Amino acid sequence: MKKVITSVAVFLLMTAAVATKGFSENRIHELRAAFAGGETVSSVFPEKETASVSDGIPQTGDRDYTLTYEVDGKPYGEEEILTVGSVIIPREKPVKEGYTFSGWYAVPATMPEKDYVIEGSFSLNRVTVTFDTFGGTKVAAITADYGTEISEPSAPSKPGFSFIGWEIDGNEAVFPFTLTEETVITAHWKAKEYTLSYYIDGSLFAEESYNSGDTVAPAEAPVKEGFTFSGWQNLPEKMPGGNLRVEGSYSANRYTVTFDTDGGSAIAPVTLDFGAEIETPEAPVKEGYTFCGWDRTIPETMPAGNIKVTALWVINQYTITFDSAGGTKISPVTADYGTVIEAPKRTVRLGFIFAGWQIDGKEVQWPYTVREDVTMTAQWNRPKFSLNTGEMKIIPNFVLLLFRFRK
Repeated sequence: MKKVITSVAVFLLMTAAVATKGFSENRIHELRAAFAGGETVSSVFPEKETASVSDGIPQTGDRDYTLTYEVDGKPYGEEEILTVGSVIIPREKPVKEGYTFSGWYAVPATMPEKDYVIEGSFSLNRVTVTFDTFGGTKVAAITADYGTEISEPSAPSKPGFSFIGWEIDGNEAVFPFTLTEETVITAHWKAKEYTLSYYIDGSLFAEESYNSGDTVAPAEAPVKEGFTFSGWQNLPEKMPGGNLRVEGSYSANRYTVTFDTDGGSAIAPVTLDFGAEIETPEAPVKEGYTFCGWDRTIPETMPAGNIKVTALWVINQYTITFDSAGGTKISPVTADYGTVIEAPKRTVRLGFIFAGWQIDGKEVQWPYTVREDVTMTAQWNRPKFSLNTGEMKIIPNFVLLLFRFRK
């Protein structure tokens, strides 16, 4: 008696056989796909092909034996008649609600030369119920055999809430409760109402009412010029189970006065708390200019913002006095600091030759830049005539004139 067996192992043997019987490559692929999908030999091969395939399978013996499956000592399914050496493909594992199948024990690869029993067993599942108290006192989980009935545990407690009961997926949990699967049972609470008080620098600012567990929306603190609010200290995200007082405070901002001396001596900026007294700095110094104050009044106390003050200057004027040292008079020149002036017209002195101007013994270079009051002194040289050669020489600062007489 031939029995059709659908298995990957049998398919592999048949694949080798059909390859020797002249099956095309496409036909081999069709056979492989069919067996992989659970088809039987008889459904895949026509009668002619089946005979060819059977001829190609190696035979290990002529005797048939009975293969029996038992679960927990009881027969499972029909017996199978297999030829010695046939490949054994274990049956699909049985399923039993609330139990876990152990698997088939001692499955041989091929049919032995005797009747054979393959055994398996079920073990009762253990099921756990977890109690989620949502912040309440803990309730221990319960683990017991599948089908066990459990009683309702003691009610948990939670500050600011009243316990209503237990729920499963939003529905009331009924006790006694039968264990059939892993389950989470949650506590249902009703919040109590409490007062949240806000204080700023020790004074009551506002009060609000919340249920315990409600999300707290922080009160908006008023704006105070020159100050920064610290925020509410220890304000929770959720209202606790009791009245609550939170506090905040203001801290003075710090601002800076910057001094722009416009080219004068530098003055460091001043940074102070809002309302702090500002000390007016010493006046800056700038060469050739006189300081005449700031472009805006420096406040007595620090305002609520940074400020900048700029120095105001008046350019100095200086006088250049010319001491002609006996020559013709040269009028003085008065000009702004930094003015560039040219040399005045040349002074004249009888019997002398003008040799330039000096300041404190140093020759003046023209054009001259005015930087201070100065006196320029004329320099004179006297000419000298040689009676022998008729040449004239310059003798500085001497009045005598010598003349050469011709014969």
